[in-house]
Amino acid sequence: MNLTLAARGATRRAGFTLIEIIVVITVLSILAGAAVPVVQKAIATAARKTTRAELEVLAEAAREYCRDTNNVPLSILDLERDPRRANSVGWSGPYVSGAIPVSATKSGFAADAWSRDYRVTSGTTLVITSAGDDGVFGDANDIAITVDFTAIRREKTLLKLATINQAVTLYNAAYQSTSPLSSNYSTALNRLVATRFLPDRNSYLKDSWNTNFTADPPGRAPLVKVRSTSIPQAP
Repeated sequence: MNLTLAARGATRRAGFTLIEIIVVITVLSILAGAAVPVVQKAIATAARKTTRAELEVLAEAAREYCRDTNNVPLSILDLERDPRRANSVGWSGPYVSGAIPVSATKSGFAADAWSRDYRVTSGTTLVITSAGDDGVFGDANDIAITVDFTAIRREKTLLKLATINQAVTLYNAAYQSTSPLSSNYSTALNRLVATRFLPDRNSYLKDSWNTNFTADPPGRAPLVKVRSTSIPQAP
């Protein structure tokens, strides 16, 4: 009989009481509740990091777009497909690739790490903004990048000026005594193209800010040098 009672006691000790189970569940719930904010923060941090990295990729793609077209893209889709607009002449992309298109009219790069669309503001600069983890634009959670194209426009303008001024120098060496260039650059440009010192008029009439080149100094005849008023310090 003593053996039977001992066996029953061992059986009772091998199991869990209801109170013990409740205590364990309570402890696990507390631990899980404490872990959720940590996990959520880690996920948000990773999403922000991913979004920032993608914005850098899009910014560099926009710079390449500007180098080729001398214009600012109007949308992210412009970086993947030739928009075939008057201001996209020279497009030689795609400048980004690898994303799965959402639709025929929406780029796979159009959304951030939270699968929300970027906001694109195009003007003299390009601003691409993610609303961040809260999905609301205009607060401290926004993640944005501003692409300034000044350096690219300056570079392209200086290259044009170098070509034009070399053409002017060569022309003057050949024709200054018999047919000097007009002090008006537009008129002089016609002459440079007609005598094939420059290949065409449209490419060399304006700088990369779409401002006409001018004689340097203005009004001096014959023309000996051209400048861009957008770059006062240009040689």
